[in-house]
Amino acid sequence: MTDRFIYWNDDKSLRLQYRKGYDAIYVAGVIKPAEGVTLAYDELIATLPAGYRPSRLWYQLCALSGGGYFCRIRVDKGGGIVISGYDPDGAGAIKNSIEIYLTIPL
Repeated sequence: MTDRFIYWNDDKSLRLQYRKGYDAIYVAGVIKPAEGVTLAYDELIATLPAGYRPSRLWYQLCALSGGGYFCRIRVDKGGGIVISGYDPDGAGAIKNSIEIYLTIPL
């Protein structure tokens, strides 16, 4: 995870984690921007290690602050997990939490 993000709270079960199984990569966790960070589109969240990267570009929606708003997450072939966009109405919500639950085909 880049230094522009932190974990939502101290609950270790909510930390950003990844695993591979059943022909997919699974990424899950709850994060938020670090104090004072203003997010932009194409903001890199984290990079998956070699062996856990998809064979093609993948997009998926993730909830912001409990599901009232959504952002679009892109996972590229180089393993970059990127916020590729969000509803302008969600600009306040994205500061509180980003609930990442991705299932990325290999």
